[in-house]
Amino acid sequence: MEPAHNRLSRRFGEVLRAGGKLLIPYVTACYPSQDATAAILRRLDRAGVAAVELGFPFSDPVADGPVIQTSFVRALDKGFRVGQAFELVASVRPQVSVPIIAMVSYSVIYRFGLEKFVRSAVDAGYDAILSPDLSVEESHPLVEVAGRCGLVVPMLVAPTSPPARREAIGAACSGFIYCVSVAGTTGERDGLPAALADQVAGLRTFGKPVCVGFGISKPQHVAAVWRIADGAIVGSAFVRQLNEAVDAGLDVQQLAEQIGRQAEDLMHPDAAAT
Repeated sequence: MEPAHNRLSRRFGEVLRAGGKLLIPYVTACYPSQDATAAILRRLDRAGVAAVELGFPFSDPVADGPVIQTSFVRALDKGFRVGQAFELVASVRPQVSVPIIAMVSYSVIYRFGLEKFVRSAVDAGYDAILSPDLSVEESHPLVEVAGRCGLVVPMLVAPTSPPARREAIGAACSGFIYCVSVAGTTGERDGLPAALADQVAGLRTFGKPVCVGFGISKPQHVAAVWRIADGAIVGSAFVRQLNEAVDAGLDVQQLAEQIGRQAEDLMHPDAAAT
């Protein structure tokens, strides 16, 4: 059941009922700094994205490819702590309306304490918790606590997931279903798999928005995903821009503007292709 008045569910419903589509960028929290991520969130909010995934840096990521791993290592080397990701969103929430998803390993939640983590997320202004390494069989405590506190819990469905597992995930998750387009880790790819349309069609039967991630990096990818699904999730392409901006020595505002323009290009894929 969807928690009442959840900002993400409300935003997704408004966009989809109006005939629109969803773009969900992923950026690494507090990378290259807390101020930089705050500026990025403000710029993405102005761009009109449907939501933002904030990845919590973690030393042993399960599904993240080398681009995102690089950002994690750099953030951890600078002393990232979980509490900073809460401070970040609390500081920017009065200025932005965009829904924010905590993309976080369940190992981090477990060590922090489930109730404490969820309450901290609510107090900071997060709207969803997505834990890619949490199996559906072990998800009930998070789903129960998060739902009670008004947060949604999207879950990932892999192309290799058998029908019974898809059924379980479709029933347990809330907010949206994260359709993993390819087996393996995140990263930019040249094209999308031919079987993706059938995969999405099967997930639509659960009556929840279906958003596709992994390998989505170009305007033509977004356009292709939007033809078959409700939303596109773009991660490595944004984080690559962050890594390159850091290497080039861009300041906070330059970095945020670059990410914002990238989001706007992806939100208008037909224009970017011409």
